[in-house]
Amino acid sequence: MGYALYIKRLEDELSISANEWHSLVDSDPSLRMIGRIEWTNPLGEVITYTNPHLAEWSDGDRSVPFDFRSGRVAVKPLDGKVLAKMLELAEKLSAQVVGDDGEFYTRDETHGIDIT
Repeated sequence: MGYALYIKRLEDELSISANEWHSLVDSDPSLRMIGRIEWTNPLGEVITYTNPHLAEWSDGDRSVPFDFRSGRVAVKPLDGKVLAKMLELAEKLSAQVVGDDGEFYTRDETHGIDIT
C-alpha cells in the first residue's frame, strides 16, 4: 500500500471539517478539487477512486492527490516538496503532519526527508 502522512488535528481537538478543507483548497492556486482519480494497477486493471473532497496539488512538474476524509488529509507518495506543502497546509489548518506510525513531522524534524 505504501506509507502515508496525514494532516490532522490532535485527538483532543476538533477534526478538520470538509468546509475548512474546501475553503483552503479554493484559496490556494496550486490546489484544485478533482473528486475522482484513476490509475492502472500492475495487472492492467483501471482503478477508480471517487471522493467529493479529493484535491490535487500541482507543483508545475507533477500532480499529487490530497485525500480528505474522516477529518484528516492523507497523502502519498512522499518527497520533500510534498512534505513542505503538507506542513504549509497543516499550519493554515492549525493541524499537525503525522505519519502512519504516529511520528510528527515539522520543518525541524522531517525524519530524513529533505524539504529544501
